[in-house]
Amino acid sequence: MNCSSLLSRLVLAIVCCLAAPSAQACSICVGDPNSPLTKGAVWGVTVLLGVVLSVLGGIAAFFIYTARRSSAIDQQKNLNSTVILTKKV
Repeated sequence: MNCSSLLSRLVLAIVCCLAAPSAQACSICVGDPNSPLTKGAVWGVTVLLGVVLSVLGGIAAFFIYTARRSSAIDQQKNLNSTVILTKKV
């Protein structure tokens, strides 16, 4: 891809963004805050945020569970090795 083709695509993208005033702001910023569209957008964002936080919480809980289990297994191994060493002496 040469420089003039890239420049022409960039200019076209800028013109398209500037030509559509409705694409410059969301319905919450420009529209009526009590409209059904705005309320739907707010609920959509809320639900997606809840899904993301649930997934991240599940991942964090898994790693906490894994760390605790690993610690418990290490303590059990240390206890067993202490018992074996005291029996041999």
